[in-house]
Amino acid sequence: MKFGHRGGSALNGIECGTMPLCYPVSAMTNVQVTYQLDGPVDEAVMERISQVHGVYGLQAVQLSPAMDSLLVQYDASRMKLEDVDQTLHSAGLPVRRVTA
Repeated sequence: MKFGHRGGSALNGIECGTMPLCYPVSAMTNVQVTYQLDGPVDEAVMERISQVHGVYGLQAVQLSPAMDSLLVQYDASRMKLEDVDQTLHSAGLPVRRVTA
């Protein structure tokens, strides 16, 4: 099993750097989903996007180069897709999930 680390010493023969905190990388299930923005991007929308960056389980929230959609990466072992929807809507982001 591959292990990630945040600092660490050796743990069960696995070198973890300078702090003894190891976790299995495979425990994370990263999922990407796209949301269409239903309005123009202004300073208020940018502020709301920055607020959701700190939500537990969200890995990344990126505005598309065309500024018309968001690409959201989240850890599915920590959040359900419906939780991501709710988080974005609760933050006041005018988005709708794009289904393939």
